[in-house]
Amino acid sequence: MKTVISTRQILLPILLLLIGTGYGYASYQERVYLQTDKQFYIAGELLWLKLYTTNTEGELSSFSKVGYIELLNDSIPEIQVRLDLTDGTGNGWMELPVTLPTGYYRLVAYTRYMQNEGEDIFFEKKISVVNPYQPQENRIQSGTENHSFKLPNRVTPNHIITVSADKASYQARNKGVIRIQELPSDSISLSVSVAGTDPIQTTTPSILKWKESLFSKDPISFSTKIIPEYEGPIYEGQLIDRSNNQPATEYGIVGLLSFPGENIQIFNGKTDKNGHITFYTGLTHGKKEMATVVLNTSEK
Repeated sequence: MKTVISTRQILLPILLLLIGTGYGYASYQERVYLQTDKQFYIAGELLWLKLYTTNTEGELSSFSKVGYIELLNDSIPEIQVRLDLTDGTGNGWMELPVTLPTGYYRLVAYTRYMQNEGEDIFFEKKISVVNPYQPQENRIQSGTENHSFKLPNRVTPNHIITVSADKASYQARNKGVIRIQELPSDSISLSVSVAGTDPIQTTTPSILKWKESLFSKDPISFSTKIIPEYEGPIYEGQLIDRSNNQPATEYGIVGLLSFPGENIQIFNGKTDKNGHITFYTGLTHGKKEMATVVLNTSEK
């Protein structure tokens, strides 16, 4: 079996160029929009996600290559997932634990770079979750009755997109056909969701309304201490001196981060004077085991 080992430098040329020219990325602002397949879920279900990243004009942006979605109960994080972004879009899913209590939850979406402006610009939407495995909450009814539905038309600046089905109602597990007509020739991305009627009224704006709201927002001043993930995830850590269990104070200690597997990926980083170390990586798809090691001859 052939093993491929790839390495990356801690600082990439484009980052040095941005800092060196004085242009930086301080003049760029990023926004995200999150779509889900529905608003109402049963504990244990998969929640399907699609994330869009844009500039403040609502145009798709390839600036960040990673997006984050968190499921919050009040302000307490329950789950976090990471989506890889290509040309401004990314999709995936979040598995809702079977132990998740019945209630309303917030989905919050953002990129690492957006943290420079604060949480006020993060995208947020509300969903509801019912846990039928909790006896007192078991109010889910089953049956084989027909289910009717509505297919709304969508209006774009130059087109009316029509959606139709071959039947007005279906029984459970029946096959159906959905027709979408008048799609513009320059369409980049399409999302279709087939789900039951949501029992809650969502206040999440459509993507068109969301884009309109971007124009009315005043510019927000922000710092650029948090750099964007323009190639892949950025991992941060703290190096500890084993002799006293305190943060290492020696500058320039080299550390390696790797993802073992068939195609091993290795990334390097160096500590600052406070023992903080950062690894700049490329895209790493799916769940992987991570290993770190310090290249240090002092035995600390």
